Amino acid sequence: MAEPGRFHVVTVVKYHRWTGPVYFNAIRPFHHLVVLGMARAGVRKRVLGDVGEGDLGE
Repeated sequence: MAEPGRFHVVTVVKYHRWTGPVYFNAIRPFHHLVVLGMARAGVRKRVLGDVGEGDLGE
């Protein structure tokens, strides 16, 4: 169980072609940074009501 104010993230990957595992293995060392950035953007949008890049707020 996570501490208050923390959460766990699980990534499920489904490969569609032979390039899927190749791509994911190349990105794997940086995947935690991608997830962290997405989590921070989600928190920022929820807490601050920011309109993200490409989001028209419609």
